Amino acid sequence: MNFGVQPTGFVRKNTAQILDEVEQQLVTEFGPGVIQTPQSPLGQINGLFADLVSELWELGEDIYQSYDPDQAEGTRLDILGRLRLVARPGGLPDARFRSAITNEGTARITLADLVTAVRAVDGVTWGVAFVNETGAQDDNGMPPNSIAVAALGGTDERIADAINRFIPPGISSYGNVRVPVEEDGYCRTIKMIRPVETDVELVVRVIRGQTRKGCPSPAPMAIGQLLYDHLTASETRPWNGENITPYTIRSFLEANFDGVIYDSFQARKAEFDEAFDNVVPIDFFEIANVTSIGIQVISE
Repeated sequence: MNFGVQPTGFVRKNTAQILDEVEQQLVTEFGPGVIQTPQSPLGQINGLFADLVSELWELGEDIYQSYDPDQAEGTRLDILGRLRLVARPGGLPDARFRSAITNEGTARITLADLVTAVRAVDGVTWGVAFVNETGAQDDNGMPPNSIAVAALGGTDERIADAINRFIPPGISSYGNVRVPVEEDGYCRTIKMIRPVETDVELVVRVIRGQTRKGCPSPAPMAIGQLLYDHLTASETRPWNGENITPYTIRSFLEANFDGVIYDSFQARKAEFDEAFDNVVPIDFFEIANVTSIGIQVISE
């Protein structure tokens, strides 16, 4: 085992390990008959020496940790604060001053961090954010200078708490669900979008030919499975308010299949009797939930 400064941090030898090394060295020097029991004079010297060396290892660990704001204490924490141009107010405990240095609990106000925080909420399976920075209502119905967060899974309260940390006072939230939150005695209402998952069945028509190397293009079942995976995966599925269009399907087919040409598609949407040709309209408060995909080869 390696000790000292390691890629994983500082690894300190304990007293038992140091004493064992000392005893092994004495056996090497004087032979196996050397008497170094705890009651013997040599054993007493070994124990004293091991204690002294152990204190040095503890000192080395303290020095190593003193450069880490999460572990530093007292004066060393004050020094690290000055490196960040942060001074400790009189009487402020180490724990609170440490949070001020590391920005613990302080959000970076970016959409990417907002989405990351929402997706990190327990139970959330999908989440995105929209922003309207204009002075007028946008096409999605979002009011001026507002943020909308859409999420699937998780609880409304946990998601609202995550959103609250990233939306400063004066910026409104937008959605079809309202959740009251309280922070340091101040109350506000966070709105979010909980999109309704609308089942969609697709039948995609393609022209199947040979690849550029003269090989048969993938079988219809394989094409359908990969397209289904693409339209249902959390990172690639259509967002709420995003229509399924020819571009949605054609762009994936052309990027992933050589010798397969998109022709058209027909879809059935839950609660609609008639089929849709080449477009599935999706409202801002709903999200397409693709349940099945059939691949129809119209020419080979």
